[in-house]
Amino acid sequence: IAQISRGFKVVIEGIEEIGSFVELMEIPGNPLFAIDLKGKEILVPANEQFVLSIDHDKQTVYLRIPDELLDLN
Repeated sequence: IAQISRGFKVVIEGIEEIGSFVELMEIPGNPLFAIDLKGKEILVPANEQFVLSIDHDKQTVYLRIPDELLDLN
């Protein structure tokens, strides 16, 4: 997870819009990904089970996020 940098593209499975990675918020016990999605910042638990893959050459991270987490944002 630490290999993801600001500006990486974020592709969320099931969503056509591509976001960009803003930062990893190092909150003790609950680290979060901050992602800019269409001008709206969403917060997603930085949980490795949500990361499908990281393509460093394309600077893209692919995520699978449960719908109920996206609905909270």
